[in-house]
Amino acid sequence: MKKYIILLVIILFIQCITFAQSRSILNNEYQFTFEPNYEFRITELIESSNRISIVYKISMKILDATIGIDSLYISILAFKWEEIKKLSDFVYNMEKELTFLNLPDRIGDYEEYDSLYYDTKIGRYKDDEFYHLVYYFRTKDEKQIYHFTYLIDLKILNSLFSESTESMLKNIANCFLPVRKLVPEN
Repeated sequence: MKKYIILLVIILFIQCITFAQSRSILNNEYQFTFEPNYEFRITELIESSNRISIVYKISMKILDATIGIDSLYISILAFKWEEIKKLSDFVYNMEKELTFLNLPDRIGDYEEYDSLYYDTKIGRYKDDEFYHLVYYFRTKDEKQIYHFTYLIDLKILNSLFSESTESMLKNIANCFLPVRKLVPEN
């Protein structure tokens, strides 16, 4: 009996380590992948009871020998809808209504990108403590049963921010990709 308990504890420990240190997220329910080149730790994972939204809170180390602590914080929010949402409405709601993100005032204009199946707005936000690079996505393929909106917030201390850091943040954000499921033809 003691051997089985020890074995069970070892298996649980290995699963916790595997969950804690990851290199990718593939979420089929909310149709996205996140596969950065750096290891990260999922610190919190919350799905709504009605299964229409999910939040990942992630911390990641910046690969710099002078920084030995988790120094980059990422939030991924995904929402599932039965209709295509307007990207501008989604951005407005996230900036004004979602208090737990604590987004400070936006600096500069949005960058906008359009893809065949989704479009994106990028905003930069800054206060005395943090710099945020925030990506807003919405899917727009009319053939799909469900449509999605996503928010990716990359947050770093102002003291660690530089132009090269922003380039690194963009590279990490580009590792997020909405995945289009093919709808079966009738």
